[in-house]
Amino acid sequence: MRPVSTGHSGMTTSRLAFRMQRCFYTPVVRWTLGVVCPVLLAASAVAYLLVSIDLVQSASGGFTSVARYFKDRPGFAITGASVEADSQELEDRVLDHVARLFPASPFSIDFANLRMDIIEAIPAVRDVDLSLSEDGLVHIAIDGREPKVICRMPDGLVLLDEEGAPVGRISSRSEFAHLTLIFGEGAELAVAEALRLIKIARPVEDMVRGFRRVGSRRWDMVLDKGRMILLPESGSEQAMEKVLQLNASHSLLNRRLVSIDMRDSRRVVVQAYPDDAIELRSPVVDHSG
Repeated sequence: MRPVSTGHSGMTTSRLAFRMQRCFYTPVVRWTLGVVCPVLLAASAVAYLLVSIDLVQSASGGFTSVARYFKDRPGFAITGASVEADSQELEDRVLDHVARLFPASPFSIDFANLRMDIIEAIPAVRDVDLSLSEDGLVHIAIDGREPKVICRMPDGLVLLDEEGAPVGRISSRSEFAHLTLIFGEGAELAVAEALRLIKIARPVEDMVRGFRRVGSRRWDMVLDKGRMILLPESGSEQAMEKVLQLNASHSLLNRRLVSIDMRDSRRVVVQAYPDDAIELRSPVVDHSG
């Protein structure tokens, strides 16, 4: 019979594993692995984090110093502003408004807020375009509102543009004598319609003294000598054109009239002084005096 191998190498490995297992179960090793190692790992992580924060702060401080260096250099400062607008008066108003901001660093000016500040502070400004010029100035290009009518409000005379937006205030109509006066309840809300009527009435503009808004619904055209043309709530432009046609055929507006009532589309009511009778040959025209 052949002798059976006792496996000395296998027995040695088993003994080593057994001893290692016994070692892991000793109190010292268990305390070291359960307490000391986690504490050391946590301490290492905290130390790494602190070093990283230090590095980040150092880098941030470096960037801040560089930014401050460029920000505070006189060569990078904005020394003032140049304004481009339709009128010298508007340019001066914008310059006076922004003068307090300069000199300043380009990093300290919020251009979006500056744009809105100019638009809100100066009603005559519709829009603003800002840019930096090579000579250290902020170039301010103004899209201004152009006054189209004078509106008599409870607190005074206001210039309005074609959208009814306020452009400015005046103390006397003579300052803008070429503009038509509008007044009455809701007049400032119907500027577009008023402008269309003003355009139609251009052939007799020398007689026109203004347009009165009645009940926020319709217009009366006020002529010289206190005469009135009462326009309808709807179809006011057609009614105005009809008045001009009658004037061309009968010299209507050269007569001593009190009023011409166009509110009823089926007829025209002309109120004249008794000593100035008017004969109108039109089936749609009535005369009352």
